[in-house]
Amino acid sequence: VTPIVGQLVTCKAILKNIGKSNTGIFNVKWFLDGKQVGYGSHSNLPQGKTSNDNVRFDWIPTKPGMHTLIFQADSDNHVYESNERNNIIKKTIYVRPMPKPRGIVSKER
Repeated sequence: VTPIVGQLVTCKAILKNIGKSNTGIFNVKWFLDGKQVGYGSHSNLPQGKTSNDNVRFDWIPTKPGMHTLIFQADSDNHVYESNERNNIIKKTIYVRPMPKPRGIVSKER
């Protein structure tokens, strides 16, 4: 579904612990067009499990066009990892303009 200006969009990151141990508590961040728009705590994520915790971001677009959305897991580096480079997902999203209202057009003479 393509987002539309003025309509609520819920973005969800898919976050899975592919490590060999539980994560413990860590923090996550969301960025929209280079600006941080979300930050919060995430509960322990057991080994091999996919998260349903703090992985959502609600957004009401105000401008049409291309936008970049980034989700960053373990944003404060609290989790020991063998690969620190797989904590970020970046997506480019096209937002459509708000549709023009349809209805009766009145012309004065």
